[in-house]
Amino acid sequence: MEKRASRDRELKAARWFDQRISKLSKVTNALVRKRHLEKQKRDPVRKGSTLSNEPVFPPPAPSVQLRHKIISGMCEDIDPARLEEAGCAVCGQLTPTVQLTKINYQLAGPG
Repeated sequence: MEKRASRDRELKAARWFDQRISKLSKVTNALVRKRHLEKQKRDPVRKGSTLSNEPVFPPPAPSVQLRHKIISGMCEDIDPARLEEAGCAVCGQLTPTVQLTKINYQLAGPG
């Protein structure tokens, strides 16, 4: 008899707890919806926002001309002549070869 009374109390407490949690979740959901609507009203950018005027992701592929321009620019940037460095004849500092000038004279004799 005592076990049954104890079990009934536990079930009653569990039902009470479930009811409170259910009420709390309903109130929380209502508050979240209300705050979301208030935020949309305050934010003029999002006010008329719908799925139709949201940006598309992923964006469409670039045009053939743009792809050609991107690839050509990359090829120019990684051209070995532009990346190669050599030492300056005067100071020895490494400098890109496209910025160096050729030495046109030679010493007449040794030393």
